[in-house]
Amino acid sequence: MEPQPDRKRPMTVTRNTIKWKVVDKGLARDGWFKDADLERLASVHTIDEELLRQLFRKLTSLLRPELHLSQPELGPASSKAGQKKLARANDLMRSAQGKLFEASKIMESLGFSNPLAYAGVRNPSGRHLSELVSTLESLKECRDFYETMERSELAYFLGTPDLRKASDERRTILCITIFNLWLDLERDLGYTTDPNSGERTGPLIEFVNDVVECMTEPPSRLSGEAIKRELDDFRS
Repeated sequence: MEPQPDRKRPMTVTRNTIKWKVVDKGLARDGWFKDADLERLASVHTIDEELLRQLFRKLTSLLRPELHLSQPELGPASSKAGQKKLARANDLMRSAQGKLFEASKIMESLGFSNPLAYAGVRNPSGRHLSELVSTLESLKECRDFYETMERSELAYFLGTPDLRKASDERRTILCITIFNLWLDLERDLGYTTDPNSGERTGPLIEFVNDVVECMTEPPSRLSGEAIKRELDDFRS
């Protein structure tokens, strides 16, 4: 079987709003959480412990250092940033190619004494000039390709095109997974609002935050308003 080409998968653009734990690939599948966590959550929220174990296993992938998700909404920004960076790179390559070509013409007009001739070593100047000419040929092939990509607008940026537009994808996936569990348990996807402070709370929000505390280091909690926004998006 022929080896498959290496295809780089774009990293998910995500903005961590809290300090999620990072799970090493060598860690056991359920090694990041403790049985004591399951027992406590099962008791406080009256949920079967095995259901919680299944939930935590589903959430394991969120703690990987990198996420790989399709994000079509970021396509235009990634394309625009990619074209801008490629145009700059092509400018630099044109400049470098011009200077290297000028340097090669100078080298062709020069001769070099061989400091190791006494030891029977061949003069390496010819080999180095040949390598310089070969480098120029390779650089031209690269330039032709990248300039074609620029003209066809086929470049896209693999990094974060605009961090201001990035959301916490780990938070979103965690909330959706928990909301689905809540529906399976036939519980109300609701919350309450304190009339004085406006704080969002309720059994669902408390459960989300109890899970989040198990997945963050140091243990952290999301704001009720953030969970409400995720819930509103989930409902719509």
